[in-house]
Amino acid sequence: MSTRPVHLTDSPTVRLRQHFSQPTLDSIAAARTCYSPRIIAANEVSREQVERIGRTTYQGGHHSVYQHQFFEFELEGVSTVLTHDVLHNHPFYNTSQQSQRYVDQTRRGAVMPPLEGPRAMRMYEDAVSASWDAYATLTETLTEDLMGRFAASSMDPTSRRRRERDVRKKAMEAARYALVIGCHTTLIYTIDGVTLWRLYRLRGLSWEAERVVSMMVDAVRGVDTRFFDWVDADMKARPLPPENTLEGRLNEEYGTQADLEAFRKSFDESLGGYRSKLIDWTADAEERLAEALCYQLSLPPDSLTKEEAVAHLLDPSKNPYLLESLNLAMMSPAMRTMSHVHFTFNKRISHVADCQDQRHRMVPGSRPLSRDIDSPNPDYVTPLLIEVNSEAWKLYEDWMGEAWERKNQLEAEGVPPEHAVYVLPRAVAVRLVESGTLLHLFSKFFNRTCLRTQEELWIATVQERNQIAEVQPLIGERLGPPCHVRNAEAGEIPEEWGRVNLCNQGKLYCGKPVWSLWPAVREEDILEVI
Repeated sequence: MSTRPVHLTDSPTVRLRQHFSQPTLDSIAAARTCYSPRIIAANEVSREQVERIGRTTYQGGHHSVYQHQFFEFELEGVSTVLTHDVLHNHPFYNTSQQSQRYVDQTRRGAVMPPLEGPRAMRMYEDAVSASWDAYATLTETLTEDLMGRFAASSMDPTSRRRRERDVRKKAMEAARYALVIGCHTTLIYTIDGVTLWRLYRLRGLSWEAERVVSMMVDAVRGVDTRFFDWVDADMKARPLPPENTLEGRLNEEYGTQADLEAFRKSFDESLGGYRSKLIDWTADAEERLAEALCYQLSLPPDSLTKEEAVAHLLDPSKNPYLLESLNLAMMSPAMRTMSHVHFTFNKRISHVADCQDQRHRMVPGSRPLSRDIDSPNPDYVTPLLIEVNSEAWKLYEDWMGEAWERKNQLEAEGVPPEHAVYVLPRAVAVRLVESGTLLHLFSKFFNRTCLRTQEELWIATVQERNQIAEVQPLIGERLGPPCHVRNAEAGEIPEEWGRVNLCNQGKLYCGKPVWSLWPAVREEDILEVI
């Protein structure tokens, strides 16, 4: 057992970093402006108007006036369980979160659930500490292996230090799979007023959300005591403790261990060897795309062929927006026609990869809460970098078995599963169904098929792209990383559009001419990028 100290917290740090000066008054002024011949200022709102208009707009569901208010929080000492299950599991937020891919996790820290008794707390602390031991050992083992492969003997000391820094980051990317999902993370998190209301109403989805969201609400109350008056009045009439949430009721009625085991077996068989399996799509997607583009241009529906429509939208020699660093697709009336084409996937990825995947918030997934991925037997994903290293693989396999045993021991001690799962490793498998329009999948594939992407997501996304290409080849051949999309094989990019860099990574260029290889890029290629 490690003797290094472990930093466990049962209360996070929540700071309101930025906010509008008068959230309630500004919202009521916006509401009044809707029915006024002029703009109403916040200082023109009376106390009587706050009470009357505030109540009627809330009860009537006219909540858009409260979306003008934004609250920027600093969150420290929260877990990746909270970010995965609550904070990032919806589309209405912005976040900047510490990356465990690039920040060495030298400080051993995790959230402490509300455990009862010193024995359970000691068992929990030992499990957290052991995960950091596994992380440290895997990081060193993989770094040594990668340095042997990537560092030339002729390197000068400065170049060698730079190379060691780069390979260590790649080693940490795989080693973080060993850390517990209850590990600490820090982030800057920005949401509008209505989203904060929603989080407040549904904070009973988890015990940690109950604490953190309540602290966020208290911070807002500290600058504006009235902003939650109508939500509070509603909550007094219809409280939503965990057992009264829809998810809590469904879990109570259907969530038996036997059902979960049967689900896992059935789901994995349905994947047919894929990490992400295409299960549904718009059958005539290319024709529908051509028709929608015609309608957008007020043309008869047969004015464009499907080949012409796909080229206008996805060929950079015809669509200059594809050459921009700024994603203009949602603002483009023509490109929004891609919203009418849909694809759906069944997916099995790790908790750590899913935390990245859900950041593509316009490609929503139906994923279980972390408390519902509990199982008595190890159920996890292994990074390719560890699979190809026999020493690291043995260390990893041993730790996975030990991690589940420690979790099972906590449950045998009487710790509820929703608390015990906090010691499961970030490698634990998450099974979900995910759907997206071509508009948003194009953006996701543009980012996640680059060889700089996190390995597991790269593999899953390439599989998704290849399956789309099988059923919709005109669309599929245009999906891929920036260097492929911008290669413009169908035609030359007009000179007046300026010089275009195929790779958008600058100094982080992977070193491989992916634009000329695509789609014949192998899983092994990503192992050769540091």
